[in-house]
Amino acid sequence: MRTVRLHRVGLFSTFRFGMVLGGILLLVPVFLFTALFFWSAGLLVDWMAGLRGALPLPGDLSIPIDTISLLGLQQLFQVLEVVAGISAWLAVFIGIFFWFFMALLSGLVSLIAAVVFNLISAAMGGLDVDIDDTAVNPL
Repeated sequence: MRTVRLHRVGLFSTFRFGMVLGGILLLVPVFLFTALFFWSAGLLVDWMAGLRGALPLPGDLSIPIDTISLLGLQQLFQVLEVVAGISAWLAVFIGIFFWFFMALLSGLVSLIAAVVFNLISAAMGGLDVDIDDTAVNPL
């Protein structure tokens, strides 16, 4: 082990590293939440569509029943059908926005950490860091 005195850390490279790391770590959760939204919206629309059915009677007779009109939910069902039609692209755009925003936030946190490190190391005249001998020229 050898000791190296660091006086500053590169801010742009730290920001870029934090942004890439945040983007990679948040890709799976954003994908899962987007898929969960698709699944739940599809289940809701399927359930509402199932409310239109028929009341079976003895024999081969049945009475058509539209539960949606009986409950006065026509407008709600129409809105849900429209939302289900546009929700796919909307959910994708929202997922991409939050993924990029959280990656950017991760990069900014890394940048703040680098600035704090640089301030502390400047105040102390540099910080000693132990480096393994197998590392390839860290400076």
